[in-house]
Amino acid sequence: MLATEEWVAETITRLGEIPRGARPQVKSVSRLNGEELLRVTARVSGKKEHELRSGRKTRSLVEVKEAIIVMGRELNQMPIAIASILFVVVSCFAGQHVPTKIKMQSDVRQMKANVLKRIPIGTHLQEANRVMEQNDFTCKIKEDSSFVEYLDETTEKVHEGKDFLWCHKSMRIKPLTLRRWQVIIVYEHDAVSELYVSSGITAP
Repeated sequence: MLATEEWVAETITRLGEIPRGARPQVKSVSRLNGEELLRVTARVSGKKEHELRSGRKTRSLVEVKEAIIVMGRELNQMPIAIASILFVVVSCFAGQHVPTKIKMQSDVRQMKANVLKRIPIGTHLQEANRVMEQNDFTCKIKEDSSFVEYLDETTEKVHEGKDFLWCHKSMRIKPLTLRRWQVIIVYEHDAVSELYVSSGITAP
């Protein structure tokens, strides 16, 4: 198993964040260099960098990612921040992206599931924005703002003080009728933490 104390200690030491034997003092995820993390992870785990960059999900590659999570915890990083690091390692530096086509549906529960297939929790904010815009959504970042979650046709819940990516899209379903979707992507530490979807019909 790669996620051992020895593996973690060796990787942290080679990253140069702390001297060997000292206690990690990293307080911000921004201090971890994603490219260096990829290089050191490949060297210590015995994997090739191109393997870590690929979208393959073999048991051994998953174990490497689990080891990175353990290392992040040792560096006192928040789980969602660790997820953001993992995304950078396997996607951003790869220059490759998973298919981003989102199937549009009127049922909001199914629509939310479809969005989460392309933007799972932990996805980096920039990637979430890229995926939504590639699916013809118009998006805007809102900070310390509020939005309404529509629980059903008659019940609403207001969320306040949130940082989120607000996205909307309309499609003509009849000559004078449009279906509109709104997707709220809440983020923390630049990584997706919550996702809300609503949909409705607009007509004269």
